[in-house]
Amino acid sequence: MIEISINEESQKRIRRKVKSDLYRSVDDVVTNALDLLDLHDAEMARERALISEAKRIMAENAAAGVLVPESEVFDEARRRNAEVTCEKRSYVAKQPAS
Repeated sequence: MIEISINEESQKRIRRKVKSDLYRSVDDVVTNALDLLDLHDAEMARERALISEAKRIMAENAAAGVLVPESEVFDEARRRNAEVTCEKRSYVAKQPAS
């Protein structure tokens, strides 16, 4: 078992969550929070990978003398980001209330 210290404001927030009957225990609140952090971390990793891939493609295109407008690159990045956000919301909505 890990013992942790949580500041007073966070303790109050956790107690409110448990009292709301959306969560059965402090452990449920923390577990759900960690699940959301995992989702966030995965989303950030996808965004970093997307940026790296965009840089690679842009460098290849530039080396070949083909320049893609910046707006097209960012439009595609926004489209992909919207898909990721939709997936995240769908995942969270499917999670059972603990």
